[in-house]
Amino acid sequence: TVTADAKTKTYGDSDPTLTYTVNPALIAGDNFVGTLIRVAGENVGTYAINQGTLSAGSNYTITYDDDTLTITPAPQTLTIYSDTTIYVEDGSITLHASTTSGLPVTFNIDNLTSAMLAGDVLTPLQSGLVIVTASVAHNDNYQDVAPVTQNITILSNNTNNESVVSNATEIDEAYYVLDCGENSVTVNVTVEDSGAKVFYNNIESNTFTVNIPKADIYSVNYTVKSSSGIEKVYTVTIERYFVFEEIGSQKFNNLVYVNNNPAGNGGYKFTGYQWYKDGIAIAGATSQYYSAGENSSDVLDTNAVYSVILVTEDGKTLHTCTYSPVIQPLPMKVYPNPAPANRTATAEIYSDAQYIEMFDMAGKRVGTYLRTGTVTNIPTPSLSGSYILRAGSEQTKFIVK
Repeated sequence: TVTADAKTKTYGDSDPTLTYTVNPALIAGDNFVGTLIRVAGENVGTYAINQGTLSAGSNYTITYDDDTLTITPAPQTLTIYSDTTIYVEDGSITLHASTTSGLPVTFNIDNLTSAMLAGDVLTPLQSGLVIVTASVAHNDNYQDVAPVTQNITILSNNTNNESVVSNATEIDEAYYVLDCGENSVTVNVTVEDSGAKVFYNNIESNTFTVNIPKADIYSVNYTVKSSSGIEKVYTVTIERYFVFEEIGSQKFNNLVYVNNNPAGNGGYKFTGYQWYKDGIAIAGATSQYYSAGENSSDVLDTNAVYSVILVTEDGKTLHTCTYSPVIQPLPMKVYPNPAPANRTATAEIYSDAQYIEMFDMAGKRVGTYLRTGTVTNIPTPSLSGSYILRAGSEQTKFIVK
């Protein structure tokens, strides 16, 4: 009886020698010829070991007891080797990994914001940490191997940003006008690359507040530092307008003016002026004051707003907020004053009183007259002296001679 010995080998290795045992032994001087032969195949699995060409000659009848050759999965190792620091500006890189088995490697990344992956090509998008995982699919002929990872730090030279200033209106690129009545702004800086940092007054913050103490033009500088260490200084210009009443005033019903005395206006000295009505420059209105006219009927427009652009002695152009004029009733007037007796005097009244009353200095009413408009003619008394004219809540004194 010939009994085959069980055999094993690792996938990829050479076959072991196929051996057997014999019972009982051959007669002295006799020998076996030929070899055992296994079923063909190199993949992992079990293969029968057959008698093949094994023979002891014509004097023996062999009883053959077979066994198997077992092929087991081969071990394998997985190695990843790629750059650990890359730059956005350098563009895509090819990831590298290998296995001792030669099986293909698949890559995955955990951060699709900082990079994108197509096969083994990694394209950096912005600063960040990307964990690359290399893995090998299951194969029956090899032992499974655990995925391996590698950290790749992505840096960028990008310092681009967008700034937004609250409490203000952007009238030009990076030039803001502070809302009237406000004395500070909040600047919010949004960086284009997530790894960039913003510094104002050497303090890191994407949001910072700037005090604007008085009307002027201010340059606010902040620094953006890229993830690669490149620094760039940016400037936001902020203008604070004068609240009109801080620097100007209305006089009578027809005139507005600017205080040009540094001792009383906060230290400003102006050399140029341009007055505006409803945002439109008033032709010829280039002096310290603007007048609507010389006549009592020439008044500022209460349905409009006025402002003025001011040029300082050091060449700055500053602005005022708008001003809405307020028309005050004009005082009651009588003319001529003194007036001749038994004649006619004219009363000029801007209130809405219906009647005009005349009193002597003892308080005795000497006449009541129907008002005919802004201008009303009234008879003067025959007696010389001082009198009081009253129209509603207004009154004035006049003399008759």
